[in-house]
Amino acid sequence: MIYGLISTLLAAPNSQEIQAALESFNRSSYYTLPTLSNAQLQDLLAGNTLSIIDQQGGTTEPRRAVGIRLSDQPKDKLWIACQDAHFSQQSSTKELRINFTEPDSATWYGFLDLPWPFSDRHWYVRVWNNHQLAIQTNNLAWEHPWELIEGGAETVQPYIAEGKLSGITVKMMDAAVYTPVNKGAWAMMTVEDSTLIIYHATTQVGGNIPEEAILRYIQSGLDEMLRNIDTRAAQEISQHYSGSHILLPGGDGKMVPHFQ
Repeated sequence: MIYGLISTLLAAPNSQEIQAALESFNRSSYYTLPTLSNAQLQDLLAGNTLSIIDQQGGTTEPRRAVGIRLSDQPKDKLWIACQDAHFSQQSSTKELRINFTEPDSATWYGFLDLPWPFSDRHWYVRVWNNHQLAIQTNNLAWEHPWELIEGGAETVQPYIAEGKLSGITVKMMDAAVYTPVNKGAWAMMTVEDSTLIIYHATTQVGGNIPEEAILRYIQSGLDEMLRNIDTRAAQEISQHYSGSHILLPGGDGKMVPHFQ
């Protein structure tokens, strides 16, 4: 019993190892992550979710919301927990995959239903997995970035007209505001026997909603979203991602094997 406890403690990462993992990630990632302060690292190690507003691009560029959480679940289970389309990360958003290029590049349409008096928002993004990062980190880090396709609504409209996205009509689409900025990434990083779960989004929604309001809206949901993914990986994924479930690609482009 004592030996097992000591082994567990020794396998837990320390602040220097987490910082080193983040630095390694940034050398090959599509989007770099912020450097964490000692206080933030201690907060992370205490089991809290870091929720950061990052001025990455300077005062003239949009800011981003960054969420980071340390989990005791393995990277592949956490990855499936956030990548499997059977699960929804945000109940207010509906999504439709438009195109897919093997093994893991796609375009997705998203529609965000906002309460009155705000106009709904929508977007069309390109998503992919950063294979180079997986190679450069010996498969310890995976990244799933996305970036906005300008003027993408015209491409998506025929799919909406055919009823491909339940509950969304062309009339709703025409009334929505196309986001002028929408980029970010999911990332997972193995550090000792733990995994860093990372989500970040840089968004300008346009129209009559201030950037500060949407940033705070995203930031407020980061803890719940990352906690849900952590819980899902621990309690549901082994049974769900098994049997006849379609295999999904990991961040290295290779299919993640079933867990049962």
